[in-house]
Amino acid sequence: MRLIRRLLVTVAVLLVLLGLAVWGAVRYVAPQEELNLESTPLLLEKKVLEMAIELKPEMTLSSEELNQLIKGYLRQNPRVGSHLLLDGADFNLEGNLLSARVNVTYMGLVQAGATAQYELSWDKPYLRAIPQRLTVRSLDLPASWLEAFEVPLNKELPEWVKISKVAFDDSQIRVGFQAAWPSAGWMLERLRELRD
Repeated sequence: MRLIRRLLVTVAVLLVLLGLAVWGAVRYVAPQEELNLESTPLLLEKKVLEMAIELKPEMTLSSEELNQLIKGYLRQNPRVGSHLLLDGADFNLEGNLLSARVNVTYMGLVQAGATAQYELSWDKPYLRAIPQRLTVRSLDLPASWLEAFEVPLNKELPEWVKISKVAFDDSQIRVGFQAAWPSAGWMLERLRELRD
């Protein structure tokens, strides 16, 4: 009887310790900052029209504009890994590397704050982000836990404009275009919108 009691007490103590360890781990990986996926829609059509007026077949997207574009896309497609859902993010462009501070939920249970790094490439008609690194606090995790994602840049553009090239600078992306002339009615309507 005494042996059974000791065994039960030992099991109970181990369960309490295990519970405390799990609780501590969950608290350790919990997000440290509030992030969301709210974004301001980019008016790329307006930028393209200004580019056409200046007869300059190139447009730049700043790091902040890219942040807004990607957040808008990921708000509609928040699955960033097989068991990871994106709750919030903030992206920063450094050449062709995209650094991200993210808040994710793992398996619908555990919320975590992490940093991720993606390599950007242009794979017509998509801006492709390939995961390179994933870190939760000081713990490096396999980048394979994240999935690559593709942002369709053409979706935001008028149909008469096609992207011909994309170049990555320090904190901006340069987008080159090929354009067929739009109809006169379309151009006049857009010019009126710009004036207003």
